[in-house]
Order: sequence, then structure tokens, then C-alpha cells
Amino acid sequence: MHEQHWTASLTPLIAVGVALLLGAGLIWASGASVLEAYGGLFAGMCGSWPALSETGVAATPYILTGLAVALGFRGGVFNIGAEGQLYMGALGAVVVGYAVGGLPIWGHLPLALAVGALGGALWGAIPGVLKARFGAHEVINTIMMNYIALKLVDYLVKHVLRDPIASMDRTPSILPTAALPHLFGPAIRLHAGLLIALAAVVFVAWLLDKTTLGFEIRTVGINPSAARYAGMHIARTLICTMALSGMLAGLAGAVEILGLYHTLPATSWAWPQTILYALCDAGVLVWHRENLVQRHHQGLSLLYLLGGMGLGWWAYTITPDVLSVLRFGTVGAAQFPTRHALLACSGMALITGAWGMVAAPVSRLHTVSLGVNVLGLVCSILVWASMGQRLEVLGLLAQSLRLATPIALGALAALLCERCGVVNIGIEGMMLTTACLGFIVALYTSNTWIGLGMAILVGCAMAAVHAILAIHGSVDQIISSTVLNIFAVGITGFLRRAVLLQNPRGAPAVFPTWPIPFVSDIPVLGQIFFRHQPLVYTTWLLVLIVHGLLFYTTWGLRTRAVGEYPRAADTLGVHVYTIRYGNVIASGILAGLAGAWFSLETVGAFDDMMTGGKGFIALAAMIFGKWKPFGAFGGALLFGFVDALQIKLQIVGVHVPYQFLSMAPYVVTMIVLAGLIGRAVPPAAVGLPYERDG
Repeated sequence: MHEQHWTASLTPLIAVGVALLLGAGLIWASGASVLEAYGGLFAGMCGSWPALSETGVAATPYILTGLAVALGFRGGVFNIGAEGQLYMGALGAVVVGYAVGGLPIWGHLPLALAVGALGGALWGAIPGVLKARFGAHEVINTIMMNYIALKLVDYLVKHVLRDPIASMDRTPSILPTAALPHLFGPAIRLHAGLLIALAAVVFVAWLLDKTTLGFEIRTVGINPSAARYAGMHIARTLICTMALSGMLAGLAGAVEILGLYHTLPATSWAWPQTILYALCDAGVLVWHRENLVQRHHQGLSLLYLLGGMGLGWWAYTITPDVLSVLRFGTVGAAQFPTRHALLACSGMALITGAWGMVAAPVSRLHTVSLGVNVLGLVCSILVWASMGQRLEVLGLLAQSLRLATPIALGALAALLCERCGVVNIGIEGMMLTTACLGFIVALYTSNTWIGLGMAILVGCAMAAVHAILAIHGSVDQIISSTVLNIFAVGITGFLRRAVLLQNPRGAPAVFPTWPIPFVSDIPVLGQIFFRHQPLVYTTWLLVLIVHGLLFYTTWGLRTRAVGEYPRAADTLGVHVYTIRYGNVIASGILAGLAGAWFSLETVGAFDDMMTGGKGFIALAAMIFGKWKPFGAFGGALLFGFVDALQIKLQIVGVHVPYQFLSMAPYVVTMIVLAGLIGRAVPPAAVGLPYERDG
């Protein structure tokens, strides 16, 4: 026991030492002095009283958001949405800080802090409710909530809360009565927020160790089955845990506003949330599947009914003479009354909703209803977008196929990993890094194909690192793959500033469009399917290849066996480690192709965070497709269509702010997860490390 204690204590120090050694290697490779660099680092951190105080200022939000993630982990949930919750807390605090006047500091300041904490709690509770009610995994949902929060804050700051006398997009400054006092005078920025953060540490320790709620949170996190047997309310505890976690992250945002910034700019203002990912660990809640399926089917049927009624009411507000026009290239156009088309979609929703409320939970009707209502929703949006104007449909469909490409490739990469039992949420980071390095090599070699080859090699290298850590190192697979995301943000940002911004060369050419001879001239079908760039066609081919390999070859059988029952597969002579290494590294090829799509096939440039969460959406597409290649491709097409549609709506000038339109892919991801996760069962051994006996 004593030896284990010392090992646990030394592990963080060893990790820091290794990180410093790796950093020293990179500094030396760049030609700079390691001693000067580290000397400047430590001097800036604690070399003087002002430097030490700045360290306290920087540490304050990390303490609170780290507590937020840690509290979620103790309850068995992954709160990867601390950044979005932080933004919502900052939003609530700044509104109260400048809009509520006439209060003394002892009333105004606590009110602003409380509203900020409440904003984070409510934002955190949403993925908690989705998980408790529908079984939708909180990792993807909290990530999607981050993007939605950024878009929402950006809209509110630019259009609703903007300071009319400011030269930049920001809110008015908070009143002095809402500001956190500085601890050592106005010349030192260290403020009372550090004391709040330290008090939060004590509060969380007391909550977890000394209260009934804390005991329930810990019990649910360790063994949800035992907690349920003991009479604990699992869903309520889960939602409460996510709300408390969000409260701490929201408090971090409030403290930053009230103690440091005093105003909230548009979303160019950001905290590096990726550091928080490393605080996550594994924890999966077990649900009674039969009850979950029944509840989520009834919830969807009710949603169809409410949506149908709302759509019907809206249709009656439109005058009968308003027409919608859908144009289909050179074939012609379809013109019809907008009201009648919307009423038809409303009728479909009402019929399927009413039928679904009385159908058996296992009836195939629910699958049909979901498909009908998704189709009805798409038709309704097209009718609305073309109301009083023409909307080109063929171009929209072709664009959907193009935008689905990186999502489909990412989904196939994740599928290869999870089918053999390895979780990889680092697809986003792999795509971002391969997009950057592939573009740099293409730039300096003036050859796009060489850049593509480099993107594939980098993807394989990153996948190999994840494989070594997760398979032989027995590192938690969530953490291991999250390290890839952290690394990607840092290395691509550095390379862009150090290499690309100093680039004297012109941008490399993107991959050309390859019209397929003869078939590209077919009306309608030719324009939609046969006038694309090479990576689009490659993706279609890979979907067929992966499906064939996975379900019709010995390798596929072994992969599926390892993902379901690795010990049984090992007993039958299947080398579990070899299968897992092969699949994970092969996923790097697909992630490399997806990254190259962004920089080498689409824009011929690289920008920070240009993948825009597509790697995370790819995970949702994989779940949508029930871990099957064709299903994952179908999910990618859905998300690609939504993305293409929001771009088209911005072009035609619909009266909806672009921030809300750009939220659409993330909102649809959450809806899909909430609607389908109850019927999507992952491989039984996914995320579980395997060690051979002896």
C-alpha cells in the first residue's frame, strides 16, 4: 500500500519531467537555447511578485473548470463541455454586471456571480437530461454544446448586447459594484476570484465526502448497478452531477468577467478548453435498455405531434398566393403553393406521431416514422427557403455529397477503432494535424499528391501513438485519444505562425474536379454524382471496401470478435493486440484523407481549427449508422446535407442570423443522438483494455 502511494505521487512528477524533456528537444531542434527558453518560462511564471500574481490570475479559471470536469468524472460522466458552460456563465455575469444598477457591491457582486453559475448549470444540465432521458452519450453532446454556445454568444454580443459606443464587438463594461476587488491594489491584476476558486475546492471536497448527494454521486460513478439496487435515483443524480459541474464552469466564466475582463467580446475571446480534456477518465452508466427504448419512442412520437401542430399553425399564417420554386438545373423547375406543401408535411408528422404513441415499442413503425419525419423536415426547410424565390436543388445535393466526405472518412476511421474495441475521440485532432502538415508539404514541394501522402503518414503516426498508449500502455482510451486533440491544437497553431505566416510562396493548387466520362453528362444524376474531386470518389470506394472487409473476410470476423469478446477470440488463436494495432493504425489513413480534404481539396490553405468539429460529428455519424459502414455513410450524408443547406440559406439571404444557421449541424447531431442512441449498441468490449493471461 505504501509503495502504491509513492507510485501515485511520483507519476505526475514523472509526466512533467518527460514533458519538459520533449519540450527541450523541440526547442533545441528549432535552433533556440533550451536554458534561455526555460529560464524565461520560469521567470515569467514565478520569477517576481508580478509574475507570480499573473500565474494566480491564469490558474483561477483552470481551478474551477478542472473541478467541473473532476466532479463529472466522480459521477461517471464526461463533461467535455466546460468551455461552453464557461461562456454561458460569462454571458450571465456580464449582463447582470452592466444592466442591473442601483445595488451596493454586497448585493450586486454576489448576484452576478450567482447568475453566471446558474447559466453554466443550466447549460450543463441539457446534456445530462439528454443522457438520462434518451441515453445520448454526453461526450458528443457536450462538445456540440460548446460550438452552439460559441455561436449563440457571438450572435448576442454582435446584435443584442453590443455596446453602441465601442469600436469593437463587445458588451458594455460592468458597473464598479459588480467587479471583483483586486487583492493587492490596482497595479496587480490578481483578484478575489482566486479565493473563490480555492473556496470551491473546499466546497467540492465537502460535497463529495460529507453529504448524501456526494455519496450518491460517487456511488453512481463507481457502480451504477449497485446504486440502482440501493434505491438511488440514477437519472436524477446524473442530471444533478452535470448541473453542478456546469455550475463550476459557469462560475469560472463569471469570475473571469467580473475580475479580469469587465466586458464580453465576441467569441474571438476564448479560454483554452483543450487542457481540461486531460482530466477526464472512463465511466459508463448502465441503463435498462427496454425501458429506455420505450421512453425515447414515446418522446419522439410526442415531438412529431408537437412539430406537426406547430408547422400546421405556421402554414396557415402564409397567404395562399405565396409560391415556392425548386429548380433542378437544366431539367426545369417545380412550382407549388407554399401553404399546401407545408400542410402536407404537417399532416405526415401528425399521423406518424399519433400512430407512434399507440404502437408497440419494438414495432418497425418507429423506424419508418423517424425516416418519414426526417424527410418531412428536409422538405419543409426547402419549401421555406424557396418561398417567394428560386432554390437550386441539384447544386445543393452535390454540395451535400462533397461536405459529407470528411465526416464519412472520420466515421470510418472511428468505426475501425471501435469495432476492435478501441475508443478514439481523437479523430478531430488527427484531421486537424494532417490538414496542416499535408498542406505545408504540398506548399514546399509544389505537389498536392505528395502533400496527401504526408497527411496519410502523419495520420498513421498519430494513430500509432494512440494505439501504443491505449493497447500496451493500458492508458484510458478517452484520455489517450484526447491527448491527440490537445497536441493538434498546439502544434498546428505553432506551425501556422512559424511556417505558414512567413511563407513567401503562393498557395498550392487544390485537387482538380474529375468529371467521369459519359456519365457526368447524364441530366440530374451526372451533376449530383459524377462531377467531384478525387477524395469524394475515394470515400465512396472506401465505404464499399470497409463494408466488404468487415463482414465478408476473415480479418473482419476477427475484428468483430475482438471488439465483442477479446478473451474468447484470444482463446481461439486470434492475436488481439495485432488486430487492434492494425485497425487503429489503418484508421490513421482515413483520418489523413479527411484532413487532406480540408486543406488540399477544398480551400488550398490552412487556418486554425479549420476542421470545425467535423471529427466529433463523425463520431455521431458512426453511432447513427450503428457501427456499420453504410449506416455511417448515411449519417455523414445527413450531416453534410444540413451543412450544405445552412450555407445555401445564407447565400439566398433568409432572414435568420448566420450564427443560428451555422448551429444547424451541431443541433442535428444532438437530435440524432437523442433519437437513435437507444437502439445503437456499441461493441461489448469497446473502451476496455485487454491483458493476456500470463
